[in-house]
Amino acid sequence: AVAVAVAVAVVVVSSSSSSSSVAVAQSQEERDMRRTLDALTAPVLPAAAELAAAAATAAAAADDDDATEVVIDSAQWMGDGTDRSALWPMVKAGNDDIYLMCTIHKAMNDAGFWAGEEDEAEFYFGPSTTEALCYFQAANANAGLYETGMVDADTWRALVGEKMFRHGPTPGAIGFEGEVEGGEGSAMMMPTPATSSAPAPAPAPAAAASAS
Repeated sequence: AVAVAVAVAVVVVSSSSSSSSVAVAQSQEERDMRRTLDALTAPVLPAAAELAAAAATAAAAADDDDATEVVIDSAQWMGDGTDRSALWPMVKAGNDDIYLMCTIHKAMNDAGFWAGEEDEAEFYFGPSTTEALCYFQAANANAGLYETGMVDADTWRALVGEKMFRHGPTPGAIGFEGEVEGGEGSAMMMPTPATSSAPAPAPAPAAAASAS
């Protein structure tokens, strides 16, 4: 009877051990299956390097949008070896391009013809600029200028000189809306219009000069 009881106990223990082993195996399989399913259903994320590259590209694009589209050093423009004189545009009353008006006003000041404080401060081709330009053209009639009050090709040549006239306007300067006054770090190095206390005296009319 004792032997039979021991045999039954061994069988029961063996059955329990087998059941436990099966349960452990099933539990491990379930965990493996869950990991596999999680891996298959998880969203695909880019690698860290790819994320960093994408962030750098986005930052560069933002910087490009905010950056000044062109950096101009008008004072240092010495031409590109070709005749670009045809690029000087006709300029007349009402023009307010910073580069063109700054160039015209400075050239007229250098020649002794002041366009007036208001026009020069606003870089504007107003009545005082027109009047001063007519005086300049009259004074340079021997160079083929007529008193038109407009800056045509011949007037550009007389204003800026033959060398600068052939160089043409600084590329990208016309229509530029950056800084005007020169200095380190400025977007555009432009000549600052001179200030004068009074306009230059008008030249004597041609008729009066010939009569005298």
